[in-house]
Amino acid sequence: MQELHLKKRAGKRVRAGHLWIFSNEIERVVNGENEEPGASALVIDYDGSYLGCGYYNRHSLIAGRLLSRQREPDEKELLERRLLAAFELRSRFYGEEDEGCRLVYSEGDFLPGLVIDSYGDYLVMQLLTAGMDRRRDTILEIVQKYLDPKGIVLRNDSHFRQLEGLERTVEVVGETPPSPLILTLEGLKFAVDMEGGQKTGHFYDQSSNRRYFRSLVAGYTVLDTFCYTGGWGLQAAKGGAKSVTFVDSSQGALDLVTRNAQLNGMEELVNCEKSDVVAYLKKQNKKNKRFDCVLLDPPAFAKTKKSRKEALKGYLRLNREGIRCLHKGGLLVTSSCSYHISYDEFIAVVAKAAAQQGRFARILFQGHQGPDHPVPAGLPEAAYLKCLFVQVD
Repeated sequence: MQELHLKKRAGKRVRAGHLWIFSNEIERVVNGENEEPGASALVIDYDGSYLGCGYYNRHSLIAGRLLSRQREPDEKELLERRLLAAFELRSRFYGEEDEGCRLVYSEGDFLPGLVIDSYGDYLVMQLLTAGMDRRRDTILEIVQKYLDPKGIVLRNDSHFRQLEGLERTVEVVGETPPSPLILTLEGLKFAVDMEGGQKTGHFYDQSSNRRYFRSLVAGYTVLDTFCYTGGWGLQAAKGGAKSVTFVDSSQGALDLVTRNAQLNGMEELVNCEKSDVVAYLKKQNKKNKRFDCVLLDPPAFAKTKKSRKEALKGYLRLNREGIRCLHKGGLLVTSSCSYHISYDEFIAVVAKAAAQQGRFARILFQGHQGPDHPVPAGLPEAAYLKCLFVQVD
């Protein structure tokens, strides 16, 4: 088996709990001449001590990823143990309100590069790294053995695969799921497009935050921007909101919102608007239109470290316009899924946005990704989601 021998001091971060080995941290690779990307590897510190085992891809910036800190004689047994532990953990958190959740969250379940979402009798799987792509058949065998799904959609169309030198594809193993598939998620009926929807079809990472949100908005007028299929706004309607306006630039997303509202008997409460979000907010402000609650849940503004500066400007502009649309004492629920923007920076942006409007803001709740997206204690990169519930005076 190939061995990754690290440079001096490179192992310090790994010893502190991190799971990644960057390409510039490797001094030399032993026995790796004939190994393909994603092949198994041992990680050896500068002093010759053993750090763990995982896999290696010389073509990736994150060249090595740890699967275990122990010596594992049987990799298939290790994968099976990891997957069963992930399945068991979710069974403790999710019940009658949910026919789906994130079953496997990559490094959060010590299976770097593997994501599995459940949707009733079907699964969506993403193999994001060469290491997991190489173990595809073994993973499928284990998953089918213990979960016995009707079908598995392999959504291998993420841009992350390009960083690993992998092709982007979508395929189905077993039965093709209905399109859309109707499921109960977070206590509501949703139509989910598993093969063509964003990510895997539904954003599970905000589930806990949406449940909390539902309890706050009885009698409110609510504006749900970047709404996708309506996860936030439909929770508002379930919680007793007076009305919900959904805004998205995608007509396909708004069509799903309308479908989901009908599935839940909420169509009379729902109004959909196709628009760029910032342009829509500016238009409402010109008309002096105000809401009791504004939801801002955009895609990641900072996908790389280099884009941080522009991303912070974008978050400031968006939150400033959102705050302008709020009644005095209104509720702003604003999120960032950009890992490269810290929670402290995001809070500072919201505070500045309120101050620029001559208003006070106080944080009622700081949300994170739910328990189906666990975060390894030594890997802050896995804690990407920030969600602030802010009252604006």
